[in-house]
Amino acid sequence: MSPQTTEQLRQYVNQSNTSHAQSALGRFEQELQARDTSQRGMLSPSFFENRTQMSAKDSTYFATPQPPAPASGGMSVMCTLMREYGYLEDDVFDADTLFGHLIADTHPEVLIGYHAWAKPLTEFLRNNAIYIPLFAYIVQAWAYEMAEQFGIVKNRSTFKRLVGKIVMNVGKPICGFIGTVISSSQGNYEYHRT
Repeated sequence: MSPQTTEQLRQYVNQSNTSHAQSALGRFEQELQARDTSQRGMLSPSFFENRTQMSAKDSTYFATPQPPAPASGGMSVMCTLMREYGYLEDDVFDADTLFGHLIADTHPEVLIGYHAWAKPLTEFLRNNAIYIPLFAYIVQAWAYEMAEQFGIVKNRSTFKRLVGKIVMNVGKPICGFIGTVISSSQGNYEYHRT
């Protein structure tokens, strides 16, 4: 990797560590570490403190937990979700964010096409977290292939490499096509970070 790319990746790693500490998962991990280990579990006295009686009408109690909005600058959508749920390591996510910035600079239509389908799918998955493991394998294949191209991940199995290459080599042109159609139908489309 070039020194400039290495420095960008280092900056994204620092941003990622900061955003993870501020995320719901990061706060939960800090809270869990601060708790007395003898008080863990559902039957501990602290579990029953400040609990209100739930009515059958209160369906929000049973809703899928919602992690906070991503702080990645809007480049990564699916990988941000998978990282929030623990399916991607931080270094792979940081490389993914860097890759998103590079794609935005070199092929913005790919990013536009990716966001056209990934944002609605991510919203669906946030509300139906039971389906996340089904998509995790494909997202991991993409992320690890991209991280391997940056030299971050090595020694993957041949099958995982093959799946990653297929996802990357099929996904980029499809996203590029979708992005080109959107850009041409909307005239001067401007990319807005979410």
